[in-house]
Amino acid sequence: MKDSSPSQPVRSMRVLSLSHLRADAGQPARPLSFAHRNGSRFTIYDLFFLAAICAGIGVGGAAGAELHGMVGGAAGALAGGWIGFLVGRLPELLVLNWLASSLTTVPADELRDFLHDPDCHIHNLVLLELQRRGENIHQELGGILDMMAANDVSRRGLGWAALNSAFPDLARQLGDYSVGDSAEECRRKIRQLRSEF
Repeated sequence: MKDSSPSQPVRSMRVLSLSHLRADAGQPARPLSFAHRNGSRFTIYDLFFLAAICAGIGVGGAAGAELHGMVGGAAGALAGGWIGFLVGRLPELLVLNWLASSLTTVPADELRDFLHDPDCHIHNLVLLELQRRGENIHQELGGILDMMAANDVSRRGLGWAALNSAFPDLARQLGDYSVGDSAEECRRKIRQLRSEF
């Protein structure tokens, strides 16, 4: 019988996952994109993003107004807001990239164990790492669909992110799925999808 206690790499992943790092990136997109989040929670990364935009608008507008009056202020605010938009997503992107690269050293069986751990909040990254190694991830689809039909909206969000990342073709078939819908509505859509394969 396999020892159920995880090795050190999985323990470190569990600690990271408990900090609720963004793993629910939303609509069909790669997992490190920042598309519409389809009902996901507001995180510290979102706060940093908004603060960076506001700071960019304020600093850009003030600098532009100082140099070229009202027109310069408007142009500076637009430029500053755009720079804030870009800079504001860097922390989230860097953390997700670091987290994804840390999975490359974990054995496949430990990744699968972690995937079924209730503390796992990075299903999409784990599935993509298994897929990158040539592992068959289709056996995990049932669990992902179960997550998408869960009563808990955050659990549905994790499942939706995993489906978008690892099974984008199936996610496109569920174009009207929203984690913010009622649990019964989500279950109805998942039942319909299951009936098609």
